[in-house]
Amino acid sequence: MRELPGKALQEHPHANEPRSTGRLVMLRGIDPPPVFVAFAVRPTSGGPDSRIVEQSQRAATQRALIERHFPEIANGSSNPHALLWVLLDSRGDVVATGHEASNPEALLVNLEQRNPGAAKALSVTRALSELFGRQVLDERGQPILATFAWLPDEERSRSAARSSMPKVALDLTVHRNGKLLSRTPLSLTPGKPQMHTEEKVRLDISAMDASDSLVDIGIVMQVPIETHGAEFAPRWEVVSRPMLRVRFGEEAVLEQGVHYPGEAGGDVVWRIGFTPTRAD
Repeated sequence: MRELPGKALQEHPHANEPRSTGRLVMLRGIDPPPVFVAFAVRPTSGGPDSRIVEQSQRAATQRALIERHFPEIANGSSNPHALLWVLLDSRGDVVATGHEASNPEALLVNLEQRNPGAAKALSVTRALSELFGRQVLDERGQPILATFAWLPDEERSRSAARSSMPKVALDLTVHRNGKLLSRTPLSLTPGKPQMHTEEKVRLDISAMDASDSLVDIGIVMQVPIETHGAEFAPRWEVVSRPMLRVRFGEEAVLEQGVHYPGEAGGDVVWRIGFTPTRAD
């Protein structure tokens, strides 16, 4: 059974959530590569009737996936307080399934550690009540949700290439408004993010590619936001996803401005320093 991705869903800004005030990436000794942001969209043809048919077929396929991989939840014999997930490749074949105490925003970052490429997956989250046409609630009386995510094509070849990459040692420094908060040594295994959390900022850091003299470091920078309604875990909002190309032994610096509503002096400039060395 295959399920193909529909239109990628984009996050909608909220007035009470932190917002980015810009990004400045400074690299010493080398220019950064271009950073591209793209949303893959599967085009649809025809008028409203054809779209209704497509949506109905998609819902039927997603419902069948839940019935096959989570039969105890589909038949109502189990109702865990957790987010269900189905990870598929770009052809629609199932790669992995599971459920965990997470929210849709954090799920893909968590899955990246076990399934390289998941952090970049297209995804959609549906309430089981919508798929089954009846109320499906967890043990706390909250709607059970399921996230369907599709790995991008290029991640298959990249995963193979990462297996031969060396480990990278990283000296990480974090400044807030010019004040040094921490200096932390990290060991990066290619394709597996390391999480680092400071006060009101979280960094997921990955060694994406490396040569004899250079390493590409991927960063997902997130800040906490206020939540309303059912949540399984603290919710984080992605404010930037830069990729830095750095020479071993040199420092790259990421500066990111973030506005935190409701805080005195709510404008914060984060300055993150990255100095990689070869671990082998």
